[in-house]
Amino acid sequence: MEVTIEKALELAVNAHTIGKLEEAEYFYKIVLQKHPTHQFTLKVLGDIFKQTGRIHEALIARQKTVELDPSDFEAYYNLANTLNELGRLEEAEKNYRKAIKLKPEFVLAHCNMGVVLKGSGKLKEAEDSFRKVISLDSNFTDAYTNLGNTLTELNKLEEAEVEYKKSLSLNPDSAETHNSLGITLQELGKLKKAADSFKKAIDLEPSFTSAILNLSIVHDYMNNLDEAIIELENIVKINSVKDPLKAKINLAIFNFLKNDFLISKKYLVESSEIEEMLDNEFLSYKIYWRYLLNLLNWHDNKPINQIDCLTNKKLFVIGESHSLVSHQLKIKISENYFVCHSLLIQGCKQWDLGSPKINKFKIKFKKLFSSIPKSSLVLISIGEIDCRLDSGIIKFKKKNPNKNISKIIFKVVKRYLNYISKINLHIKHKVIIQGVPCPNIEIKNIDDKEIKMLVNVIKQFNIILREESYEMGFTFLDLYKLTDRGDGFSNKVWHIDQYHLSPKAMLKVWNNYTS
Repeated sequence: MEVTIEKALELAVNAHTIGKLEEAEYFYKIVLQKHPTHQFTLKVLGDIFKQTGRIHEALIARQKTVELDPSDFEAYYNLANTLNELGRLEEAEKNYRKAIKLKPEFVLAHCNMGVVLKGSGKLKEAEDSFRKVISLDSNFTDAYTNLGNTLTELNKLEEAEVEYKKSLSLNPDSAETHNSLGITLQELGKLKKAADSFKKAIDLEPSFTSAILNLSIVHDYMNNLDEAIIELENIVKINSVKDPLKAKINLAIFNFLKNDFLISKKYLVESSEIEEMLDNEFLSYKIYWRYLLNLLNWHDNKPINQIDCLTNKKLFVIGESHSLVSHQLKIKISENYFVCHSLLIQGCKQWDLGSPKINKFKIKFKKLFSSIPKSSLVLISIGEIDCRLDSGIIKFKKKNPNKNISKIIFKVVKRYLNYISKINLHIKHKVIIQGVPCPNIEIKNIDDKEIKMLVNVIKQFNIILREESYEMGFTFLDLYKLTDRGDGFSNKVWHIDQYHLSPKAMLKVWNNYTS
């Protein structure tokens, strides 16, 4: 007996209600055979297709619902959600706006559009969307969290902290929000509070490896290296996809700093699959991986003078990744031999240390600098990140084209050196400021204007850094002169990879150093 539309629809709804999706789909399709423009059926079929992972079928169904009834705000909303899931953000935004135009107080549409705008890099518009959600529904927890995330990206960290706390006042059991708050507190230099936030996230979700990784990073900035290692080892024990890989790279770095080269290499070998990772989030980890392998191979085959030289005198090297090249090198200064001991501050720029605001980099620098025995010989290797095309000075110049580049460089350098001088006032270390080598990068995909800017910035940066170092009573270690091929680019003799110098470069430059 032929099933009527009414009966098919009844059977479909009943099956759908109790979660029998296959059966529900069968009867909904009978409805459509008899009534191809049945709006309700197309809507719910779109839901079923989405639930069962058939996103493209869901898209077709939801496009039809919009065509059938252009006044249906919910149809536009559902279509926008599907487009968002497919990564078609511009189309998703347009459809969210259509839904909102039909229903201006549609809270979910405002919130989801905010997520799309943030994903498209339209951060100010995203901020406005999330604030609109909150104005419509002050108890919408996710809106506060999303607003906090957006404000963090806008570098409005104090405001972000406030919004995360509002979210947690409504939902104190959100591990994700505790983690996000911790990240913001860390950037604000509130490291103890950041650690507490990460611990809370982990208490709520013991296998939350991202929070454990963040906790290890905070321990690192608080100069609690042993605690950082413990947390990283905990991540390795947890069965996850990405975070254990990141943990192993950090474990390799920290064990390298502790002079346990065998353990460092073990973790590098175990994380060799990082070479296949294409995600941008792994770029810095891949760079560290290759860099450390090259350094460890050099140490395995180090020159005889590095083996025979016996000394217990230390030269402390504080810096970002470029400081690692000096670790455990044996150098000679004025008839005295020293062993270099690197103290790492990952990602640190002169820009950060010269900032008038407290931050995680300043906290760690002060801890490291103050922990060194008084009147020690200290090399400070910070500045290369300031001179990259995508960060620091050049990034600031692009955002402020009317600013004079020489004045920008001078201000950055002056603030940085003033900070060091102030910290050193009562410690009285003998400070050596390390210059920046010539860039060793592929220029095929960089336009001539940017290449010219890069070369000019690094050249000026070294000149100003050298002059101001002498003015402040510091000495200067010149890497630019050694690496220059004559046009401001690397002669490719002294680099160990695309980014970093080799140990032989540091040995060479020390040979030319005069205290």
